[in-house]
Amino acid sequence: MRVDPAKSEHNYSYSAHLYHFCSAGCRSKFAEQPETFLAKTENKPQPAPADTPYTCPMHPQIRQTQPGSCPICGMGLEPVISGEDTGPSPELIDMRRRLWIGAALAVPVVILEMGAHVPGLNLQQFISPQLSDLGPVPARHAGRAVGGLAILGSRLGIGAQPIAEHV
Repeated sequence: MRVDPAKSEHNYSYSAHLYHFCSAGCRSKFAEQPETFLAKTENKPQPAPADTPYTCPMHPQIRQTQPGSCPICGMGLEPVISGEDTGPSPELIDMRRRLWIGAALAVPVVILEMGAHVPGLNLQQFISPQLSDLGPVPARHAGRAVGGLAILGSRLGIGAQPIAEHV
């Protein structure tokens, strides 16, 4: 952000240089650790070691020993870098956690539904008789699942209203 020194009320002097800020909050953050804000950080990519193979991101079968372009699509080749030193991927950890939570929630549903098909288990005694006595739900509008769901909701007494008939 650019700050006009003539209009800035928030100044701080450090190492014989006057710095101007947009607000008192920015000035106080700079005053606490000025070296972290003044340090030059360069984001230059590190050169790959000499024996690193290069591959096309779209065609992983293309491998060369030096950088260049892919003979199939023309994209620039990128160095193949192993992920051994980067640690576990946060995305992988999150997706694995979601998988196990979803599996834990799905197991009881699958057991209750499929257990009725296994002779001798008699899991139907654990299911509410209200739901098992409903029988087929008549469709008021052919091809409209919403109407059937509204009727089912009203039969269960959960506040759903039947859909009005079309004239």
